[in-house]
Formats: sequence, structure tokens, C-alpha cells
Amino acid sequence: KSILIDSSWLKNQEETYDGFFSSNVIDVVPLEMAKEIIKDAAKVLKKGAIVIFSLNYYIDPKLMAERGYSISGPHIYINDVLRLTALTDDEWTNLFKEYFCDIKLSYFAWAGEDKERRRLFIMKK
Repeated sequence: KSILIDSSWLKNQEETYDGFFSSNVIDVVPLEMAKEIIKDAAKVLKKGAIVIFSLNYYIDPKLMAERGYSISGPHIYINDVLRLTALTDDEWTNLFKEYFCDIKLSYFAWAGEDKERRRLFIMKK
């Protein structure tokens, strides 16, 4: 069942939730939008809440440009569609540090992948 809410709903959700999980969202939207999602996640969480952001693996934009993909800053485009905001582990950690602590980074692979390169940031508010 879907529930339609308006944008004012989030403004009333302050320190409400015990946990937050995001899988492959903040690294496939523009960086400014990713920063807003991180900030809003921190806003709605209680102190001590567990936060998990699952991200795609890092791809060097220079390498992708050499392969013919369109690059704009950290953004990689395929057929004019944003496919990845390519930030390193340290760059993501620095964004998270503003709002979260006890940041731990693990790597994992999806079924069929031979290397554990996907990232799992586990933190506390």
C-alpha cells in the first residue's frame, strides 16, 4: 500500500527514528541532492541511531572519460543520464563525518561478482 505525502511531512520528522538504511541511492543522484539526503537522514534520527548507506564501488571518472563516457565533476553520465556520483571512500566518509560518528566501512559483492568492491558505510548518529 502506498501513502502519498507532501514535502512538509519531512519537516515534522525530527529525531523520530532508531535507524536508517539506504541502498544505492545517494551515489546515483547529483552530489548536492546526496548531501541533502544525508542531512535529512541525520535530522530524522534519534541520538545513537544506526545508519547504513550501501554504495556502488568507486569508478575513476578519468578512466570513464577515456572510455567515452560524459563526465561533469564527480558525475558520470551514460547516454546523458546520470549513472554515478563517483566519490572515493574518503570523500564519502568526509561527508558523513559532519553528521555521524563511529564510521565503519565494509566491502561486499553481489551475486555473480568476483570482487568485494561495493561499499557499506555503517555509522551512528
